[in-house]
Amino acid sequence: MAALGAGDLFTCVSTPEGISCWGADRNAFFGTPGSCPDALRNAWPTPHGTVQAPRAACSPSPVQVAGASGFQQWFQAGPRGLCFGDASGAPRCVGGVPSPRAGIARVAMSPGEDASACGLRDGDVVCWGEGYSPPDALDAPVPIAFEATTPVGETAVVGPTDPTGWSAGCMIHRGCTLAPSPLTACAANVTPTDWAELLASVTALSGQLVSVRGVLGVSGGGMTLMGCSAPDGRACCNHSNAQVVLGGASTTLSLEGFFCTGDESAQCCNAPAYGETVIATGRLEPLPGEVGPSQPTWKLSGVSLCAPP
Repeated sequence: MAALGAGDLFTCVSTPEGISCWGADRNAFFGTPGSCPDALRNAWPTPHGTVQAPRAACSPSPVQVAGASGFQQWFQAGPRGLCFGDASGAPRCVGGVPSPRAGIARVAMSPGEDASACGLRDGDVVCWGEGYSPPDALDAPVPIAFEATTPVGETAVVGPTDPTGWSAGCMIHRGCTLAPSPLTACAANVTPTDWAELLASVTALSGQLVSVRGVLGVSGGGMTLMGCSAPDGRACCNHSNAQVVLGGASTTLSLEGFFCTGDESAQCCNAPAYGETVIATGRLEPLPGEVGPSQPTWKLSGVSLCAPP
């Protein structure tokens, strides 16, 4: 039983004996401070250039992290340190990131060069460390306010419509943030061909810009297969997706850039896939690879949709 985590120049592993790390760490939370070569300590690489790291520690073999006892399945590593649970389960951080004050859960380390982390407190997101807390109290969590999202006026949803029995965090309860743009009427110079008619000469038209009339719908797709449970109902931890297609013939036509995505409870689409007739304009191309008998073998790229007059 083991779990891995990594910072910028180091790797850590958690086992039943605790957490051990190896490589190079800017803040020397493992190994001997100042043991890295001069060239690395004088020019520690970051996404925004090099910085001085006089205390940087290097170790080619694993070194036990002090205070990290037992198997830490959910420990978090970042470029500036490491956070894990202490004997009581409260988050403890080492390196450049300070341990937060009480009441924090679900810690996530900053992936950047700032020594900071975020977590949950009473259901709200708080962050602490550089860039968040006061300079004289870097362990003080600061509440994070998020901008309100614009309500989605129109949605195209695939999947169950009854939310009964689903966990509160499922897509069917949260609603869609992905929405289709309203269809505008096609220009007068658009001369479409029915998909069933165009399919008869599809090979000869390969690579050409075409306008195709058909029924908009959803086909195919897949889902991750992670096992999960929820105390308040049916869980929905898996990601699901499907493709938006044009129908009306013996096979469908895939529309590049249009899709549905969500979880087990529902998928939201970025096209008005209501089964209505639309005109799709784009470049006709064969789909590569093996496809099943019910899946599309051709696609339109650079697609625009409009409503027939």
